[in-house]
Amino acid sequence: MRISPELEWIRPFVELVSPKLPHIKLLDSIKSRRPKENCSENQTFHGQITKWYDGEKHLITLYTHYLKFTIKKNDNVEIEIKPYTTLDILKHLAHELAHLEHWDHNAFHWALENELGKVFAVKLALDGYTREEDELKEHGI
Repeated sequence: MRISPELEWIRPFVELVSPKLPHIKLLDSIKSRRPKENCSENQTFHGQITKWYDGEKHLITLYTHYLKFTIKKNDNVEIEIKPYTTLDILKHLAHELAHLEHWDHNAFHWALENELGKVFAVKLALDGYTREEDELKEHGI
């Protein structure tokens, strides 16, 4: 499976939950995406899964950053690109991976997403990840 260099750190997480995902073999690649400051479209999602090659292969795209809009006193809008936290990216990854088994948003999909998220949280804790607040401070958010 191909993973964008910016997201290579998620590979151990994907490998850890692969036994829970019989259809993981359909996943061809995971790529990262960053919004552009001059983007006029509203970013309403954090990731997506796409079927391609007649549904035989899937591509997951995960946003690694988001746009932060700040309205200044003179009504000018300041746009900044801010990174998502590790927890945010893993939460979005769990959601998209769950689509491999349950395409529709239903109880089975949500249950699998939660199960994958719990596995990710335990791995993070064992790897020494302490608090999301610390990561936000580190990024100046």
